[in-house]
Amino acid sequence: MKQHMVLKTMYGKSPNAVYNQVYMAMISFCLTLLIQADLLYKGSLLVLKKHLSKFSLDRYLTCKKELFKPPSSSYGGRNVYDHEQIFRETLKEVVEGTFRG
Repeated sequence: MKQHMVLKTMYGKSPNAVYNQVYMAMISFCLTLLIQADLLYKGSLLVLKKHLSKFSLDRYLTCKKELFKPPSSSYGGRNVYDHEQIFRETLKEVVEGTFRG
C-alpha cells in the first residue's frame, strides 16, 4: 500500500483528522484492488491507478475499453547499429574525400 497510496499532505493536525486521512487512503487502495479483480487486469496497480484518475469522470465502460486497448505505437526496442558497417562507410568516404563530418 505504501507505494501506491502516498499521503503527501496532512489536511488536519488533530489525531482524528490524521486517522481519517489514513482510513481514506486505505479505502481507496482497497477499492482499487477490487476494481483490478473485477476487470481481471493483470497489469500493475500503478498503471491501473493512473488510468482510473485519468478517466475518473468518464463512464466505467469507457475506462475499461481504454485500459485494454492495444498500444497505438509499435515500439521495437533499442536500435541496433552495425558499427562495423558504419566504420567501413565512413572510412570509404574519408578515403574518397566526400566525408562531411
